[in-house]
Amino acid sequence: EREFDRYHQDLTHEDLSMLIEWGVKSRLTHSQLEYTCKKLINSLSAELQEFEEGRKHKEMQLVQKAQRCVKIQTDAYRDEKERARNLDMVRGELRAMLSRC
Repeated sequence: EREFDRYHQDLTHEDLSMLIEWGVKSRLTHSQLEYTCKKLINSLSAELQEFEEGRKHKEMQLVQKAQRCVKIQTDAYRDEKERARNLDMVRGELRAMLSRC
């Protein structure tokens, strides 16, 4: 989260500097500036869409692993050692996944 905040603050400062330079200091016409801004918006929209798809994928993986963990915990047919081994494996996968988020 902190890394994102630093990136966001830097990006915001860069964007503000760029906007001032393009809008005030450049000799771009209205239509050129509009075209440039639309391209920037399209690029950011594509990046946001890609990020959102990745987030949904990770969320789905997390739910699946949690469901697997619950199934292993409640499965009455597994012997105790196998159940404990599988449960430890799934918990480790969940911890690894959460540590990367």
